[in-house]
Amino acid sequence: ADGYKLPIMGNLFTAINRGYHGDIGGAVKPGIYFGIDVVTIPAGGEGTTLTKVGRWMSESEYLAMKNEERVIEGAGGQTFVTEGGPHLYTGASPGSIYVEFEVPTNSLLKGGKEGWFKMIGPNAEKSQLFMLQKQGGELLPKYNNLSKALKVK
Repeated sequence: ADGYKLPIMGNLFTAINRGYHGDIGGAVKPGIYFGIDVVTIPAGGEGTTLTKVGRWMSESEYLAMKNEERVIEGAGGQTFVTEGGPHLYTGASPGSIYVEFEVPTNSLLKGGKEGWFKMIGPNAEKSQLFMLQKQGGELLPKYNNLSKALKVK
């Protein structure tokens, strides 16, 4: 395939739905995937609404996120976050740190409880990919204003 020009990563679903296969591996960056030229826009671009979320994570995930400038894909293609503070999730492992950052609101899917959300990557279930596509969100979006550790478990 000659590939398709995509204005934002959220349209990577087009590639998946057209039957392209391959392993993106890790955070999606601008480049060629599935024979497609993927171009990204920064979080908070013109007309983008941002939501401040928080996440308990390991220090290594925090460093990886800082280096990638994108949300890191979690197990099963899902990265869980909360809106409203560290008290909303009490199951973090000892040694985890709580940080906050802003992401495009349309890249958040509802989680299992009030104030819980998830962002998804290319390894998420097709139903999750469809829901994100339907609301115009982006896979593993760029973030703004990553805080330092606000709390340590």
